[in-house]
Amino acid sequence: MTSHEADHREAAPADDETAPRQRADRWQDVEAMARANTSVVARGFDVQGSVADFNAGSLNTGSISSSFALPLSWYKLNYSAGKRRILCGLTGTALPSRCLAILGSSGAGKTTFLNAVCDRLAESSTLKLSGRCQLGDTPYERSHRRALGFVTQDDIVSALSTPADALWFSVRTRRGLSPAEARQRVEETLETLRLVHCRDTQVGIPGLVAGLSGGERKRCNIGIELICDPKVLLLDEPTSGLDSVTSAKVVHLLRTLSREGRTVIYTIHQPTAEVMSNFDDLMLMTQGRVAYHGTSSNALDYFESIGFRCPDKYTPTDYFMTLLQDYVTSKVLIKRWRVYLKKGGQRTPHTAAVRLAPSKDESVAAKYLEGYIRKFGSSSLVQFTELTKRCMVEMLRSRLYISAHASQSLLFAITMGLIFLNIRDNVAGIQDREGLLFSTVMNRSMGPCFIMVNAFFNVRAVYTREQAAACYSPLTYFLSRSIAELPHAALFHSTRVHHPLLHGGAARGAGELLLLLRCDCPRVADSNRSRLHALCPPAVADGGVCHGTAGAHAAGRCRRSFRKHHSPAAVLVLPGEAVLHAPRLHSCLAQ
Repeated sequence: MTSHEADHREAAPADDETAPRQRADRWQDVEAMARANTSVVARGFDVQGSVADFNAGSLNTGSISSSFALPLSWYKLNYSAGKRRILCGLTGTALPSRCLAILGSSGAGKTTFLNAVCDRLAESSTLKLSGRCQLGDTPYERSHRRALGFVTQDDIVSALSTPADALWFSVRTRRGLSPAEARQRVEETLETLRLVHCRDTQVGIPGLVAGLSGGERKRCNIGIELICDPKVLLLDEPTSGLDSVTSAKVVHLLRTLSREGRTVIYTIHQPTAEVMSNFDDLMLMTQGRVAYHGTSSNALDYFESIGFRCPDKYTPTDYFMTLLQDYVTSKVLIKRWRVYLKKGGQRTPHTAAVRLAPSKDESVAAKYLEGYIRKFGSSSLVQFTELTKRCMVEMLRSRLYISAHASQSLLFAITMGLIFLNIRDNVAGIQDREGLLFSTVMNRSMGPCFIMVNAFFNVRAVYTREQAAACYSPLTYFLSRSIAELPHAALFHSTRVHHPLLHGGAARGAGELLLLLRCDCPRVADSNRSRLHALCPPAVADGGVCHGTAGAHAAGRCRRSFRKHHSPAAVLVLPGEAVLHAPRLHSCLAQ
């Protein structure tokens, strides 16, 4: 074992509860090791380029392509939750046509950083965000969110949708493209992401519903943002849950996408050497601070320059992660990086924000973004149509949804029919009829409410992601969902056929007559009592008497309707209607 490896083993990860005195001793040991190993590389190390060169060209020179790609910059970015600082004074730039990989241990602030630069962090009296983000030479505004694509760590795609459906919905609700243009964009994106072979396969749910593989689901999630042609693409852990081969394919795909002029930033955890070979730039984070930000190829030289030489048995990423996970060593790395930035000529395009334009009118990026964002003008009618269509298609594809609700409706009808079979014509019978009325009305009014709550819980993650991407407004979603539920309501709640219960003693053999009452409110137990008295003849509604012209007209309508349709035929119950068994009501109506 070499002396460096022995010293490095001394700097193994430590518990945060280590005594202050012991930490101080280890701090001195790591500092001494770094000073002893500092070589000539430290004095001669420099990354190509300078802030002056980068700012001089503004947005028209350098690596920016003719398609007007935009660098994403952040300046003194801070985020705190109470007394805890999650992001601490971050400054830097992600260059266009390049991939920036953010590497760090869990809790280093990687995901928080991505959410901060795209304005997705919550702010309150305890959660405070400060600093500045910018696209090119113009400050970032909320309207610029359409120019950014954000891919979450979890693959949030509707389980009943196919890749073609998901891409079509995304481009139709977010971009003002005609159906022909949208269809062409879908085909191009499917081919780019290598999803043509599974375009009509349902996404599914891992472990529950068979569907796409992990890599296909991840590429579909990327395609939902990619199809809208974002200038900056942000991805949170795009390789999580994937094997090494699939991870390498996904990262290689991201590098290919960046070569089209996009700025691609993604967080990653414990990448392999093959995955790292696709990094253009690398940003190492620990404890909410930066330990390195520059080109991936110069990372090893930088660490060797500050006294941390990667052993032969380590891959670079494993070695970086080992250093970042140690509390004391990470403190030293943060301090060394701060000292490195203070050296003359050591600041690079990666570690400085782009110089802002004097005014918005003089900003080239602002003028470009104004025209670019205008392309995202999808109408509310298109959004409503696509939402309604998607909801209906998903309901038809969900066999469990249809069978469960059909069984529920049938079971309720059979149960109520058996419980209230052969009700007697006495005081107890009147109370039984009240119970039937209450049970039926509550089931018809409250049942759909629970169905909607359960349905929204299942699609909540998709709704939240689409709301953040400005796919549609909450009102549009509510209206489309309500319209899509109408066929379901017509099938399982409206077309209820109640056959009169034939029993002895019924005049003309008609059995029992069903009287329909409209239900407008869940609290029908009391509110419908007055309607019952107004519509029913004497001795029907709790023995109440029908008074007034309204009651007389209602009784007359019931009498004429009964005489016209009097037969043991079925009676159709409309949506939200309550059912009252009125035995021998025809004898009253015939009077």
